Amino acid sequence: MDPSAATGQSTRDAHAHLSSFFLDAMRLGEPSPPERQRHAPLAPPPSRGQQLDRSYVAVFAEMASPPPALQLKMSPMSKMMQELEITRQFWPPSKPYASLARSSNRDGYASQIGGAAFTKNTTQSGTQHQSGPSSSAQQPLRASARQYQPGPVAASLTVSHYQQPYYASQYQPEQVAAPLTASQYQPYYASQYQPERVAAPQTASQYQPYASQYQSEPAAATLAASQYEPYAIVPHQSEYGSSFHQRMRAIQAAQAQAMPSRARRCRTLEETRSALLSGAPMELQLVTFPDSAAHVIYLLLHRDGEGYEQILRSVLAGVTRGVHDFIDNKEGHKVLVELLGACAGRQDEVKAIVQAALAPDANGTRYSLLRSTKHDYWEKCVRELMTAAAPYPDLSAMLVDRLMCEGLLKHDRGDQLLQHCFATTRHQDTVIVLQCALDKIDDMIGTASGAKCLVECYARATGHQLQAFNDILLARALEIATGKFSNYFMQHILEHGDAETSRLLVERLMADVVQLSLHSIGSYVVEACYQKAGLLPLVLAAFLRLDDDYLAQLVQGAYANYVVHKLLDTAIHVFPRETMALVRRIDGLPQHVTRRPYARKVMMVVLKLLARYGRMYA
Repeated sequence: MDPSAATGQSTRDAHAHLSSFFLDAMRLGEPSPPERQRHAPLAPPPSRGQQLDRSYVAVFAEMASPPPALQLKMSPMSKMMQELEITRQFWPPSKPYASLARSSNRDGYASQIGGAAFTKNTTQSGTQHQSGPSSSAQQPLRASARQYQPGPVAASLTVSHYQQPYYASQYQPEQVAAPLTASQYQPYYASQYQPERVAAPQTASQYQPYASQYQSEPAAATLAASQYEPYAIVPHQSEYGSSFHQRMRAIQAAQAQAMPSRARRCRTLEETRSALLSGAPMELQLVTFPDSAAHVIYLLLHRDGEGYEQILRSVLAGVTRGVHDFIDNKEGHKVLVELLGACAGRQDEVKAIVQAALAPDANGTRYSLLRSTKHDYWEKCVRELMTAAAPYPDLSAMLVDRLMCEGLLKHDRGDQLLQHCFATTRHQDTVIVLQCALDKIDDMIGTASGAKCLVECYARATGHQLQAFNDILLARALEIATGKFSNYFMQHILEHGDAETSRLLVERLMADVVQLSLHSIGSYVVEACYQKAGLLPLVLAAFLRLDDDYLAQLVQGAYANYVVHKLLDTAIHVFPRETMALVRRIDGLPQHVTRRPYARKVMMVVLKLLARYGRMYA
């Protein structure tokens, strides 16, 4: 074996071991356990007889050791400058060894550094990168092929001949970062360590591996090594976060004040009796549970019970203080309904409840009696209010006026409330409702709820108000009969109106029988004239007076063909001779009319009647 080759190999092994020692001493190249096991064969121990240069070892052992207690009193800048001066004295000039990295992985760990890197002073090649206002004499520390660039305040270090693993080149301290010694810098996500601008200096014993997520608080005191735990994260609490709990407490307090808390359990009958006999107004939460409401209702029904008057006054005081809360509550509205029944014949109590329902609350908010909700709690309460106020004209008029102002004639349940109002209230108190219906009839015939309310108002009208309704019906018969919703009002009058009014309406409608029969909605009104009004002779006579052209239009019409064949089926049993005359006229129409799709059903009825009654009524 060539002695020179053996000497070169021994020299490379010695320097490789020396570089590994420097990495461990400065704690800059400490890899993960898998990386350590993988690259362990690349750095064999020095052969027997080789000795390390103790001058380098002594210097870096001194740098890696924790500073004495007396040095803690030194300023961070003085300590940093002292350590850098020691480094400059013994660290040789740098030479790039990027080509020595044998691993193709850009983050690979190169533990073997060849050449006389630590024994020769070679000429520097390439451009040296400088960071901050450093002079030409100050040279940056190259941690690997990617550069470790200290901040402006940190002093420049010469290049060490080793490769820094795990993204060490991404470490960029901030402008006023605390000075760190070589022993304080640790790999493994070191690029995530971003100290604050006024972070307190830390010693090597305070910084632990894997704690790169630690974010120092501004002006934070120096932590002892025993106080800092690895993997610990100190959250950065902003101004919003600091006031979060205070804001939540304020919101919860406001909600608790605005909304009464629900009772946690159902009270017994005796507890409910004791609460009502205490003299305090009843709270809504007392009747939150169904059993609690049943207890209050039981006490209101038993008028001969002990302390009934006091119980009644307590319930009355609680209801009048928040009557709309009771109206919208599932159990509370039952108590209100029973209270109105218990106060029947007591004008003062009924007046108090009605005024409370109509008056605005303490904040000036005026609640509407007519709700637009799916439940019917409010409807039951309004009905009971009408019933309780009916014996008292002033209260009844006050309640009716309020309902009319809120749009009772257009409400979805207005017809049901009007029916109850007309059944319980005196006619003198409802005249104003009929007059309002006459004034608003143009708006009411255009809505479904308005048409239903017109039906109730027409049934209640008498005298000159009834005559006013009839005049409007005769004058606007065609318009009302072809309306989307008003046609139901017309059909109701034809079916339930008096005989004279029905006859006049049928005569008026038969003047436009062709137009009505061809209309999608008016055709139903024509059928109502002979099916509901019972005025079949008038309708049959109107069809017999039509010429063949109009009759052909009706036979082949999309809607009129139903009117024609239903009329023939109905009239043949009552007026067979007149009906067969109309059948023969239809049978004599041209074939291009009778063969139309919509005329087939009419022709089927015609052929059936001719076969059965043709010879009989020739």
